Amino acid sequence: MPEDELNQNHSPTGEELEVLKTRIEELEGLVTEKDEELKAKDARLTEAEARIAELEQVIADRDNDLATLKQAMAESDEALTNVKNSLAQAVASYRALVVQANPAIPDELITGDTIEAIDQSMESAKTRINKLVKYGQGQGSSTVTSRNHLVTGSGSVNELS
Repeated sequence: MPEDELNQNHSPTGEELEVLKTRIEELEGLVTEKDEELKAKDARLTEAEARIAELEQVIADRDNDLATLKQAMAESDEALTNVKNSLAQAVASYRALVVQANPAIPDELITGDTIEAIDQSMESAKTRINKLVKYGQGQGSSTVTSRNHLVTGSGSVNELS
């Protein structure tokens, strides 16, 4: 219907009113449909926001856990360093005791940075000393006079190291 006709105080006919009512109902149906779509989208958006909040909390909890683990790791590293230092001191003390308990063995022959290595070097040093003594006995009598010298039967002093 042309605009001029509507603007001229013209009353619509029954048929025109029916067409307008039908059109209004169609538009109201579309508005209702769009409202339902918006409500569904709002519901999905609300669910997504709730899930995001939940995941953000999970991330925050994990960040806290990570910070706690990093702190524990730092404390463990410090404890490990202390244990290593204590072990090194204990090994050094053990070596000093082994050297003191075995004055006939040159202290240069007693080496190692573990108790096992010190024990092994001690056994190796004893073997070397015994070989020297046996060799000296073949040459004459031998005695160990100090930590670093072996006196053979001829009276000469030989360095053991």
